[in-house]
Amino acid sequence: MRSRTLRIASSWWLTALFCLLLMATYIVAVAFDDHSFSRWTSFLLHSPAGLTLYCGLAVNIALAGIRIVVLRLREPEHSREGVLSMDTWFAVPATGAEGTSRAAAWMAARGFPPTVAGSSVSAVQGKYSFLPGTILRAGLVLLFAALLISAHTRSTGDLVLHEGDQGDLSGETVALRTIHAPLPPDYLQVGDESSFKVTEVSAVLTAKGTDRTITPGWPARIAGRYCRIIHFGYTQQLTVTTATGSFSKTLDLDVLPPGKSQIITPASSGLLLTLSLQPDKTISKGLLTGKQYDLATPRYRIIVQKGGTKTTPLELSLRSGEQATAQGTALALGKDRRFITLHYAVDPALPFIYAGLLLFLGGSLLMLSRFFWYRKEMAAVVDGDRLLIG
Repeated sequence: MRSRTLRIASSWWLTALFCLLLMATYIVAVAFDDHSFSRWTSFLLHSPAGLTLYCGLAVNIALAGIRIVVLRLREPEHSREGVLSMDTWFAVPATGAEGTSRAAAWMAARGFPPTVAGSSVSAVQGKYSFLPGTILRAGLVLLFAALLISAHTRSTGDLVLHEGDQGDLSGETVALRTIHAPLPPDYLQVGDESSFKVTEVSAVLTAKGTDRTITPGWPARIAGRYCRIIHFGYTQQLTVTTATGSFSKTLDLDVLPPGKSQIITPASSGLLLTLSLQPDKTISKGLLTGKQYDLATPRYRIIVQKGGTKTTPLELSLRSGEQATAQGTALALGKDRRFITLHYAVDPALPFIYAGLLLFLGGSLLMLSRFFWYRKEMAAVVDGDRLLIG
């Protein structure tokens, strides 16, 4: 009864059933939700029904691999019925030890190392040809387990860092040494779309005395956290002075690429400030019009509106370190800096995800060897006055 249950639990038709059920749940998710993939993964990794399907498929694949390994490593035991059930068989006149010795010699002549056990002889080639499939299944099972652990233990967050400052990266102190960014003094923007690429930004972080370069591309591991840059911008000290008082704050401006603007409402000042990058000049050539910016030392276009009154907005243009006064309002900009926003993830299962992918890909490549590396088995049994060979 136990062996029958194991055969059912590790059967390929059960694998196909689980796969069909998973496909059906995905089709339902696609049909009834715009965010189909996130909804499907949430169902699969967090709901009781989804976890049953997910874990059931993983257990089925694991049991199939174990069953195949045990069967392939077990020494074959052949009988008259076993030989007759093989792909091909034939009978020759022979009796007793003479038959077994003739069968052993016949197998050895064909490259099969024979094993004699009483009145039967067996030989196997490609005994370990199950390894590619076993590696592939092991990679799948490890990947299934790692993804499940990752879904329940992974934590993420964002951290804003300025050049020369330190920050808390999920319990680990890191320092931002420098930021490398493509900020040319003669950046030309043509049309509505900008060619400014955040992907070209990089930063050097220090943690536990080790420097690591972080980019917006593949996440880098620093102090056990996986980090990548998701945003870059200017940090600017802004001081606003009116008849009612003074307001000063360090702002992380989201004004890149040129054309974006950021609205600021200084507390208790009654003002509404809109900041954007001011082009140094406009260049026209034929039907094309371009705006030239100095991104190395940017000029800011600041529109000042007084809340609650219908007055004409005040427009000023300032660089870092400059100040201006108009209509009783004084604006001053301090020294500009740069900042980045890091997106980090703490995922204890990530090394196992990589290991599972490596095993799965390695097993997939090794499966190509199955075209010429497969199990071939021969057996012979003395049956009265004849020798059955299969």
